[in-house]
Amino acid sequence: MYRTALKNGLLAGILLTTVNLAHAADTLWLTPSEASASQDIVAFDKNRVAIAAVEQPEPWLRFDNLTLPKKAELSVSFARTSANADYIDAMTLEVREENSEGPLVGFIDLHNTGSWNEYQSRSIPLRPTQSASALFFKLQGNGGVNIESFRVDDLRSREIKQVHADPALGACMNLGGSLEAPSSTAPHYWGLQIDSSDLATIAAVGFDSVRLPVRWSDYAANKAPYLIDPKLFEKIDTILGWAFEYELKVILDVHHYVELNAQPDRHMDRFFALWTQISARYKDVPNDQLIFEILNEPFNAGEDGTGMSIARTDDINKEILKLIRRSNPERWVVLATGAYGGVDGLRMATPPRDDKIILSLHYYSPFDFTHQGAEFIEEVPAFGTIWGSTEDKTRVDRDFDIVDYWQKQWGYPVFLGEFGVIKNANTDGRGEDKWVSSEVRSDWLRYVRKAAESRNYGWCVWDYATTFAIYDKQGELWDQHLLNALFD
Repeated sequence: MYRTALKNGLLAGILLTTVNLAHAADTLWLTPSEASASQDIVAFDKNRVAIAAVEQPEPWLRFDNLTLPKKAELSVSFARTSANADYIDAMTLEVREENSEGPLVGFIDLHNTGSWNEYQSRSIPLRPTQSASALFFKLQGNGGVNIESFRVDDLRSREIKQVHADPALGACMNLGGSLEAPSSTAPHYWGLQIDSSDLATIAAVGFDSVRLPVRWSDYAANKAPYLIDPKLFEKIDTILGWAFEYELKVILDVHHYVELNAQPDRHMDRFFALWTQISARYKDVPNDQLIFEILNEPFNAGEDGTGMSIARTDDINKEILKLIRRSNPERWVVLATGAYGGVDGLRMATPPRDDKIILSLHYYSPFDFTHQGAEFIEEVPAFGTIWGSTEDKTRVDRDFDIVDYWQKQWGYPVFLGEFGVIKNANTDGRGEDKWVSSEVRSDWLRYVRKAAESRNYGWCVWDYATTFAIYDKQGELWDQHLLNALFD
């Protein structure tokens, strides 16, 4: 048994039960070989209680002399120590091989939905990258939690389905600032009026695909059958034709359906109607040319948790995917998770089983850097934030390790659907220009792009020629620093 209370950085009580899988009938009660404050660690046999007090902001334990197979399952039994349901929402348990910098082999969110002191069990696959003899456990976040036990089971007889197919989206460009803008901003939208030359320019420098964000909800009737304006379909048909002419694949998504995020119950019939029309319209387009994306960056915009929660997003993804499969049984479909499709949303999601889905990841961390001075943010991040320290890069590595861990559990391809750094924080064009230098932007872009490519993720940079621009359409010129950051 391993008991701990983590409250404002206090770890109290350590004793571990685990299984040495070389002798599965045996249960070994282990004393940590190292800990964040080892002098305060005490451990007794299984019939007694261990009590300790460790004042550490991120308590950790290391266990040596383990024998683990390549496929194991780690189960954790834990409970809240407070009646406050949100008390441990942000707490996580990270499991690495050997030490704090070793490969990430397990990651558990310790959000407990039960009552105070009511134990729950959560299990995750444990995937050592080698014959690991030591595991490093680290608790992170603030709150109170009792961990009753760890159990490790041998999974060598069980297989997790892996989807080996790859949509081969490669290097992708987001066509932001155009059809994602409100319909009232046409024809210039938010700075990009797409024409044939844009697709030719994107293809000429080596991009493989484009992502076309569309605010469909602005072009559909508010009453059943919620018909989409035919002129919008015609415009999209034209853009698709240009893209295919230059051998670019297209990801077509539903963007900025803000009302759905706030009131999913009220807008669900309309959302289903949108996808009924979209999937029917493009069912005959070759599957290797067009990819659907169900919903961009779902987030809980409702009051009292009534909006698009992570669980609600999972449910909607499942149902919309069923609808799409009626007319598009073999088409690749991108699924964004809740919490804006970021790392937290992805690791807490439960995607449906399907051989042709792609898990989307949007990455703008640290937000205060990538969106510095952005006037379209309610609380504008300070302009002039820098990035590039060892700590900054370690944070990116850790985030992508977490994504990679979950990708391996589900077996689905991951696609970095958005990442970028703002160019000019004077977004409305009326104030003083606040330019973020190409050199600063390129350092972040290069590091994040390589983090994705090293894990075999395709990526789609935000964006082509507007607020986060890589291309100056007026001057017909690529920013060479940024282009090099994407292709060197």
